Amino acid sequence: VPPAMEVGRGWRCWPGVGSLLRCWRVAKSCVLLAWLDVAPLGWRRAVLSQEYSGQALEERLSLRIFSWRTPAALWRMDVVNHQPGLTAGSRTAGLSFISFATGERCSLDSLCRPGVPLVLNFGSCT
Repeated sequence: VPPAMEVGRGWRCWPGVGSLLRCWRVAKSCVLLAWLDVAPLGWRRAVLSQEYSGQALEERLSLRIFSWRTPAALWRMDVVNHQPGLTAGSRTAGLSFISFATGERCSLDSLCRPGVPLVLNFGSCT
């Protein structure tokens, strides 16, 4: 029996089952996005008005976002989103980013200082 793998939200399963779940999530998203592009205007307006209003709703109704590249992009996004995440105390080995100050790739380890916690803010501060 092959070892179980992480498939997201703390769920574990065998590798083949994880791939089937990923295929299902991607297919479900593709169908929804394609339907939002071709569905009758009244239905699209009703669904999209839950997230958009006014001019933003009209702009979204005029967009067509599904293409043949969409499934590959959704697959890559699902792979990233369902990787085991970091928690407090996790090692940062191998994680890197592009520095806005220099435009060069930096490792997250280069920001760590002994005895000083590293706090990452993934949002806006005003």
